[in-house]
Amino acid sequence: MKRVWLALKQDVRFQYRHGFYLAYLFVTLFYVVLLSFLPDSSKPTMATMVILSDPSFLGYFFIGGIILLEKEQGIIESLMVTPLRLRDYLLAKAFSLPFLSVMTVLAIYTAVFGLLRLSAWFLLGIWWTSVFFTLFGLGVAIRCRTMGGYFLVSSPAAMIFLPPVLEHLNIHDMPLDFLFPTGASLRLIETPFRPLEFDEGLVQLGILTGWSVLAYLWAKRSVHKKIAGKKEDG
Repeated sequence: MKRVWLALKQDVRFQYRHGFYLAYLFVTLFYVVLLSFLPDSSKPTMATMVILSDPSFLGYFFIGGIILLEKEQGIIESLMVTPLRLRDYLLAKAFSLPFLSVMTVLAIYTAVFGLLRLSAWFLLGIWWTSVFFTLFGLGVAIRCRTMGGYFLVSSPAAMIFLPPVLEHLNIHDMPLDFLFPTGASLRLIETPFRPLEFDEGLVQLGILTGWSVLAYLWAKRSVHKKIAGKKEDG
């Protein structure tokens, strides 16, 4: 765990140095202003969408920028000659951006609604949603050469997880939306407005955690393939 902690601190420094914290500050202010101008009747629905978009879609694209910056600086390849294990590298990535997402979402929520009705399910939903999309995005980004290439590939890939959002907004009926990670995310994130029974919360958390494990395995395989390819080239 010591290696994970050291890698986590290094990731936080890397993100801060490259302006990710400043970017999140502007994102937070933008969403707070946007939600503040909405009528009270529509705030819960829009707040749920905004809060989902931060740990999922924003985190998904931010991790792409981080990985491509690290590839450009040779950090990925250096894993071959350092004591840092691939598992430690992935866990540090999986925890650093979710921490930033939770802080951002809490700032948005408390600025608009105060501390009223905050729940553990809400915080866990934010955390695991960010973990999933960070790892999934990492697995996509490691296979791309440029940021343009990442956006070209990642945007269609993200559309796979859109159906529960359409169901939530009453745009399209999706009976099995609970099987999607975003379906579980929405149910957990909207608990301040639609509380869940304890057993239902466990089910949704289990689905989201399961998807996060799959994303971890996908990211691990992707990075391992990248490193193995470099070894063969060398």
